Amino acid sequence: MFEGRRLVLRAPLLLAAFASVLSLWGSFLASPPAVHAQQQQSRVVPRDEYLLAVRGYYTGEYRTAARNMRSVALGGIRSTEGRWVDSICYHTMMGECYYQMGELALALEQYESALALAIKHRDWMMRVQFPQTLGPSGVRPRITWGASARRTTLGNFPDTMSSFQGRLNNEGAFRQGGVVTPPTLYPLRVTEVVRCTGLALYRRWELMGPVGEHDPLSQSMVDALAKRSAPANHWSQVWIEAQLGLAQAANGKRAEAVAHLQRAVVAGGEYDHHLTPIVLLALGKLFMEDDNLEAAANFYLEASFAGATLGQPDVVAEALRHGLTVHIAQGAKGAYPPLVNAVAWAKRERFEALEAWLYVLGAESFATIGDTRSAGKMLDEARRALARSEAQGGDLGARFNYQLALASYQQGNASTGTKNLADALRYQQNASLRLLQIALADKAFVSGTVSARVAKDLYASVLNDPTPHDWATDPLDSLAVLTSPLDKAMENWFLVAVSRKEHELALEISERIRRRRFFASLPLGGRVLSLRWLLEAPEAALSEEALLRRRDLKAKYPKYAQLQRTSDQLRAELKALDIVPADARALQQQKKLYDDWKAASDAQEVILSEIALRREPADLVFPPVRTLDDIRAAMPQKQLVLAFFNTSRGMVAFLFTHDKYVAWQIEQPKEVVSATKEMLKAMGHFESNHVLDSNLLQDESWKQPATNLLPMLVKNAKPDFWDSFDELVIVPDGLLWYLPFEALQVPVG
Repeated sequence: MFEGRRLVLRAPLLLAAFASVLSLWGSFLASPPAVHAQQQQSRVVPRDEYLLAVRGYYTGEYRTAARNMRSVALGGIRSTEGRWVDSICYHTMMGECYYQMGELALALEQYESALALAIKHRDWMMRVQFPQTLGPSGVRPRITWGASARRTTLGNFPDTMSSFQGRLNNEGAFRQGGVVTPPTLYPLRVTEVVRCTGLALYRRWELMGPVGEHDPLSQSMVDALAKRSAPANHWSQVWIEAQLGLAQAANGKRAEAVAHLQRAVVAGGEYDHHLTPIVLLALGKLFMEDDNLEAAANFYLEASFAGATLGQPDVVAEALRHGLTVHIAQGAKGAYPPLVNAVAWAKRERFEALEAWLYVLGAESFATIGDTRSAGKMLDEARRALARSEAQGGDLGARFNYQLALASYQQGNASTGTKNLADALRYQQNASLRLLQIALADKAFVSGTVSARVAKDLYASVLNDPTPHDWATDPLDSLAVLTSPLDKAMENWFLVAVSRKEHELALEISERIRRRRFFASLPLGGRVLSLRWLLEAPEAALSEEALLRRRDLKAKYPKYAQLQRTSDQLRAELKALDIVPADARALQQQKKLYDDWKAASDAQEVILSEIALRREPADLVFPPVRTLDDIRAAMPQKQLVLAFFNTSRGMVAFLFTHDKYVAWQIEQPKEVVSATKEMLKAMGHFESNHVLDSNLLQDESWKQPATNLLPMLVKNAKPDFWDSFDELVIVPDGLLWYLPFEALQVPVG
């Protein structure tokens, strides 16, 4: 009745206005029951159009659902206090649409907008007319992939509950003049607002990763929820408990998060509620991060049951996806049982996106146990389910292409596998969770949100090589990180170490950057090379752990081991032959052996490509990451290393022996460039087809810039400094790769 209406009053009008408000409020309460019910239904928020948009999201029409959600949001409740809590739902579900389409930065914006509203209206649940007690709903869905081991039932929560929006007490405005915001009673879909708040918390935790605990919004959310603004000693406190657990997880407080979440699984001691699926999902994530796979598997399975009971197919898909990850990590035998059995439920409920996800996950499950026939059938069903669906342009479509690539490699079809993999990586490089976290860490440092000390640790976390956990949970994302340029963030990491005068760390980071440049020139960012090294390198070159991994891989991929033996045998036979065949028969024999060897090697490479796509851990062992202490320990006593590293902000030099080191900034980088160019031109380096005549060869004008260059590069070095060493190792960078260091002139005396 007062929606969108503002009253700005002066003192002479106060009594008349107050009487008018009371009259209007009394008329509303005196409306006939039928009229009152109709008015109430028409005022329910979020509106029915929102539910239709959510249904479109569940079918996989993500872009259309996002457009519809934006349209519905335009009709959201507004007042002098801004948007109301119904907008939490619009922002969260728009974020979900962006999330599924791989637009993670946009999704994060929406989740944070939703949470900003939750903080602003932190006491909104105090205004809700909750039922005092809960009872069972009587809903018992026919779940087709198992039965819950939890002895709980779904609580009977009203579809809508009445809630006040506005001020209950406008006395100050009446007495002193100002804006009157009359109290308005709205029928509110309370459980949907609660669900979306929890979902926004969960997604933000997932997206921000290690950056989350250093973001001010994380602590603000914890502080707001710690006030526990819900009726005291009431079952609704369980929703605060759940949200507080999710907020603590994002804030890096794992123990507190687990404690809150475990208390939030049920309401009233026995009833599942609308946050139960997300709570179970979050517990699975936390226990999986701790490598407690058995507990994680149980939580994920239970989350799928709770999601089905509450009609949340997106939670079912995510729970079973993570459940498959744990199943594979545990080395369990056979395909993951719930996937095939859940298809019937998804079809019956007409959750098209979930159905397609189950086919894609089922394909990987069968491929993992070598059942390529069943995997192919699953992919055919996924292709049918994705036909003409907007989901094929999002995360689901990328995972489908990834599984197509794996299936192609398993069938020996390298060209098709490479094409499908390229399609998946093209998407993932723009939708990578780790790449988003790298960008967020970089932004936090550049903007001054975090100190250099915190930034150092953040960069080390997000810019590290993919770990065994990364490969086990999301190999596609790990490949996207390996094949994406990270020069800007890595340079900032280097500059952080330099600014903190941690020169040993700065040198190590510079070596990591060079190493990454090398990997960028290799297939799949060095992943294939790492696996080849693990499987083919001499045993003396591998650690005990690597040798164990080699034996494990050969046991899991016996065809590769067989081809390796065949290849070794053929190589030995070729080695026994004369290099130059004595006659035509010997030539033919040699040619056949080479052809057979090539065929065996090509088959090995296809299997190697298949393994590269699997959830198999393999460190990027060559070139190794070496600290300054590692390098110095291997140096002879009279060896000197002079290393340079070029950045967009200048150049840094490192000089060290087996027991000492020093580092400094090159103070005149522009002059170094000019002197280098002058020196090279004086030596005759003009262009590729320039003629060098005898006069130019005898010209020694290059010695002057060569004399000027040395003190620019190595400051305060006395002429006899170099006499103490038998060997000088120079590691150039940038333009210095073109500088002939041996021609630099050392002053005499």
